[in-house]
Amino acid sequence: SSLRLGEFRTFLYTYILGRKNDFAVYIRIDDTNPENHNISYKNQIIAELERFGIIFSNEELTYWHGDLLLQSQQKDIYIHYLDKLRKIDVLSERNGLVSVDIQKVVKKFSHSILISADILRRKTKFDIDKCGYTHIPLYVINEDRFLFHLPCVVDEYYMNTSLAIRGEDKMPLMPIHDMLRNLLGFPLIEYLHLPLLLMPESTKRLTGAEYSLEALLKNHDQQDICAYTIKSGYNLSTTKDINMDEFLKIFDINRIKKQSSHFNVNEI
Repeated sequence: SSLRLGEFRTFLYTYILGRKNDFAVYIRIDDTNPENHNISYKNQIIAELERFGIIFSNEELTYWHGDLLLQSQQKDIYIHYLDKLRKIDVLSERNGLVSVDIQKVVKKFSHSILISADILRRKTKFDIDKCGYTHIPLYVINEDRFLFHLPCVVDEYYMNTSLAIRGEDKMPLMPIHDMLRNLLGFPLIEYLHLPLLLMPESTKRLTGAEYSLEALLKNHDQQDICAYTIKSGYNLSTTKDINMDEFLKIFDINRIKKQSSHFNVNEI
């Protein structure tokens, strides 16, 4: 229910990038599984971000109103696009799932090459036929629940998203999501895959309650946490600590580190 430090860094960089470029920046929450989500978690996360001065956009859009999109409220829209995929005959039902059948996609279209653009790593060419998947699950039949891929692509289309910001562990999803955009007639977007903050002695993403903002704030000053969050993923020209206002002035997307780094509590 409290943001882990790596998750907070993604929010912080997204917010700074939005401020720097005059973008509108919104929070989207996957709350489609009621067993794993609680509305109080959302409130705590927003309160934590606001404590650090991270306030997201609140202008009204035609798709939904306010600064927050809850995917549980968009089900009818997702159903519409699932039906569209069904009509072009690229879906199959197996093991209780409705999935995109990769071979149906390849047979239906004359080529399976996609060009996806990550602004840190430039354009990347993908062959859908060799993506490592035979099926891309979209919908759990007996739970009447959508999985990650289709809601993500549909939301980004309706939100007029031009840049999707994610952790670098989501890079393998680029060709899957761009394939869905092509199938649905949506324009392609750019991506920014940020480096991850890893466990101190592991290559796994930083997880665990002890690495949450809530836990860290018990033993560390808020400004020190913010300064560490900034410099842990960014090539600064100084070793001095930096605050949000200073970071906004110097921010250059090309100076974001491309490699993930290990969390070190002694550097806070």
